[in-house]
Amino acid sequence: ADVYSLGVVLYELLTGTRPFRPTRSDLDLLRTVCETDAVRPSATFAAAEAASDLPASLQERADRRSASVAEMARSLHGDLDRIVAKAMRKEPGRRYASCQEFAEDVDRYLGGFPVIARDPSFGYRGAKFVRRNLVGVAAVTAVLLALVGGVVSTLHMASVARGERDVADAAKRQIEHEVDHARIETLSSRTIAAFLGETFLSAQFLTDAAQRSNALQSIERKAAQV
Repeated sequence: ADVYSLGVVLYELLTGTRPFRPTRSDLDLLRTVCETDAVRPSATFAAAEAASDLPASLQERADRRSASVAEMARSLHGDLDRIVAKAMRKEPGRRYASCQEFAEDVDRYLGGFPVIARDPSFGYRGAKFVRRNLVGVAAVTAVLLALVGGVVSTLHMASVARGERDVADAAKRQIEHEVDHARIETLSSRTIAAFLGETFLSAQFLTDAAQRSNALQSIERKAAQV
């Protein structure tokens, strides 16, 4: 009962309103408390915002926090909703085991640690850790990003170097091909020259000046055509 009562007090501290509205009689209030779950603190602000009818108590709480109604709903959503709900469970066995445990869970919330009123999932605990160590996490993230950037840059430069090496190898092969082609052309020219020499500059042409002159002129014409 003490835990439940403290849950009601926390509800009123957060919202400025009681978890259950006044009824026509104490019997109706008792039935409501026993059979109906209280509206979550965050939903109290969300419902008021949707209805465009914000009670003075809710407005006062928002003003004290220098926040809008939507910001109040977001700030209460999550851990605080669950802490209040756990303290005000209908079944006593599902509430906090003691007022001390209830107070410790509020302290955990204020310190940015995971609360026992909420399922301790990996994502939830990770988000709490990041919020508590925002500067350190940001620094580690920056270092990791720098390392990843360095690795990516190194891999890119290595890829560019490989590309340039491939281009150089291709150019070298092209040059070697051109050299081979030139060598073949030279050999071909020499063969043709030898053939012409044997054909036109035989002993007959060497002894006959007129024929030698005609042969030389013929070679010059062919050379000019080539």
